[in-house]
Amino acid sequence: MSPMINDKDELMQHAISVNALLTEYIEVHNELFKKQATFTSILKNLFVKRINFTESHVDTGLLLSKFQAKQEELNSIPPHKFAEQYSDYFDCLKEYFKSLLEAVEILNKRQMMLADKSVGDKVTWSEYSTIEKEYKSALSKYSELGGRLNSMTQRILW
Repeated sequence: MSPMINDKDELMQHAISVNALLTEYIEVHNELFKKQATFTSILKNLFVKRINFTESHVDTGLLLSKFQAKQEELNSIPPHKFAEQYSDYFDCLKEYFKSLLEAVEILNKRQMMLADKSVGDKVTWSEYSTIEKEYKSALSKYSELGGRLNSMTQRILW
């Protein structure tokens, strides 16, 4: 960040970049679940065109790389860099992004499991169910933290 930028503007830039990654993640998530988790998609997979799980794993892997880079950027910011009035917001943003990263990691792990299964590796229903539960839990966690972050954003940045 530029030395002339103030805390509020810097936080706004971080929030905007986190939101851009969230938007990209939601697009990937929605596309995957449209292709893989509907009754129609199951029928298509059985009778028409098989889903390329390896391709979807590559997509989630690329997304995960972007998230990991942003996490490194956020982690590189010194803990007391921002003025006191903004420090709680930054902590919340970091906590939110960490939970969002966890959801992306689990989604990537899920897609890897499905890609492995599509090429003949054994995946049990129990393994699949476990990762689905982990993913739903991660979605719930980041959504809850996102609500808290949104309310703080209204107070702090606008």
